[in-house]
Amino acid sequence: KLLLYLMFILAQGLNAQELLKKTFHNNEGKEVSSKRSEYTRIIQTASENGIFSFTETWKNGALKRKGFVSEYTPKFKQTGKEVTFHENGKISTIQYIKYVSKKISIGKVQTTLSENMSVGEFQIFYENGKLKESGEFQEPTRQDIAPRFNHPNYLVRQIADSLGNMFLDSTGTGKINITFANGNSVEGEYINGLKHGYRKEFYAQGKETYIEEFENGKLLTGRYINEIGKEAHYNILQIFP
Repeated sequence: KLLLYLMFILAQGLNAQELLKKTFHNNEGKEVSSKRSEYTRIIQTASENGIFSFTETWKNGALKRKGFVSEYTPKFKQTGKEVTFHENGKISTIQYIKYVSKKISIGKVQTTLSENMSVGEFQIFYENGKLKESGEFQEPTRQDIAPRFNHPNYLVRQIADSLGNMFLDSTGTGKINITFANGNSVEGEYINGLKHGYRKEFYAQGKETYIEEFENGKLLTGRYINEIGKEAHYNILQIFP
């Protein structure tokens, strides 16, 4: 009887995760043939009605990303928790996603943009599993996150180095000075989760330096220096030389 019961529970578990769709994608996220793909996406049923789970894996079988959607065709509408992974299998980011429609202005033309956006809590982790940064999106934000991760509606809660040393207090206030394993470095200050005062970032691969001055999260001045020492100035956070 016990064996029959266990078999029944196992069968129920399999049914709860029924495979609905399997697709192949390139690095831009476009659906392609299996031979041309970089990763695979599997859609399965989830325990909550109207919600489906998805799991993405690289060609070598390593996890890429997993989360949930309210619709997977024709639109891929995410909802709830999303987890991405480093190549070694450890968690890279944890965030929460919502499919949002927002009105935006392009010049004098107003249009509606509908896409998956980050909402609420956000966490980034080092490859050793230690917390790198945590914060919170104050309003839905597009997922095309720039490498320098600048968002006017994002509050930093904590920043740490790969050894686990925390730099900010409970209000998101403090000074940071970190050199990363890849040679990149950052130094600056946060007040109540916002960049404030002098900030310097160095990117080792391109030998690029950004020197900026902030006031309560607002960029006042920026200076970009390339690998040969040529400088350019800017004062808009989203536009760089």
